[in-house]
Amino acid sequence: MKKLSPQQKAWVTMRSAKWKKAHPKSKRKKTKTKNTSMVKAGIDGGKKKRESEGLSNPKDKKEYYEVMKVYSKREKFLKPTCVCCLNTDWKFLAFDHTTKRPKSHKGIGGVALARRLKKDHYPKGIQILCHNCNTGKEIFGGERCPHHLSKEAQKKLKSVKLPLGKISKIYGKKPPI
Repeated sequence: MKKLSPQQKAWVTMRSAKWKKAHPKSKRKKTKTKNTSMVKAGIDGGKKKRESEGLSNPKDKKEYYEVMKVYSKREKFLKPTCVCCLNTDWKFLAFDHTTKRPKSHKGIGGVALARRLKKDHYPKGIQILCHNCNTGKEIFGGERCPHHLSKEAQKKLKSVKLPLGKISKIYGKKPPI
């Protein structure tokens, strides 16, 4: 957009003032309006979730659990388990892509992603992580969870007197991706 000169700005301001004086009852229409039905749906959905403790459809949770079980069994676990810290509380577990997320998985998560994985016959490139390890993996560079920091990274934390926290070597396996 072209920048206005001081004379042009003064002219625009004068014309606006004249127009407002000639049309005192007229109000400028807002260009952005909220979609009230979408806002109401969001409020109602949150209320429903709180009232049902997130269990308004337990069959969905069962489907999610069953898909997690398939991926955990590939890692030799009997039930859904975080491959990093061994957390077994399925309510705190999530699917994590070890490879680039395909287009069919973009914008979906939770039960919708579980259904997609089942429909696609449980493709490779997925692991189960708890939300802490999944978030930690993202914060610390996207390759591995901070439970598996390299010796160099551990030295960097120590050099600024930060605690290492839990550093694990699970069953001699290499760290999850």
